[in-house]
Amino acid sequence: MPFSESNLLNSEINQLLREGYVFASTFENTWGFIIPKDTGVIWQHQTDGVCCHQIFVEGVFLPLHDIAYMKKHKVPNSGPFHKERRSLLHDLAELNYHNKDNSGLWTEIQEESGIKFQFIENKDVPKPPLPRNIEGIQWVIVTEEISENSGNILKLGKYVGKPLILVYPNSD
Repeated sequence: MPFSESNLLNSEINQLLREGYVFASTFENTWGFIIPKDTGVIWQHQTDGVCCHQIFVEGVFLPLHDIAYMKKHKVPNSGPFHKERRSLLHDLAELNYHNKDNSGLWTEIQEESGIKFQFIENKDVPKPPLPRNIEGIQWVIVTEEISENSGNILKLGKYVGKPLILVYPNSD
């Protein structure tokens, strides 16, 4: 399974294209799971804050319901349509940008998204070596089936209890 923790060279991309691989990006939907597996599709995702580190992983991308507007809180000066809403993913990016603790926010994200998961530490990332945890991606194990308010994914089925890559917006 091809992957890279850094920018692929044009020659590497061209070689993979000649071999029949397809390249796609998560740029339009930066909240979801990548299931690493042999698919012939290589997903690109930006990580590591202002360093704009690119990772490439072959697999299946499962976009999640945008939880940015699920939490109801008063937000000052948020305009007439969003006075009761708060962006949890924006808050996560802000905490990451300022290198602040985000553990409490991850708990809130799990509650609001209806997705229960445990973090996987870098030392336990599956082999062959795949991208390590870095801002913008987090290896997780979903611990129970997804609830109805998670949006696009109806059921994870056999992937509950298996290592997945959770992609989320990079702070840059």
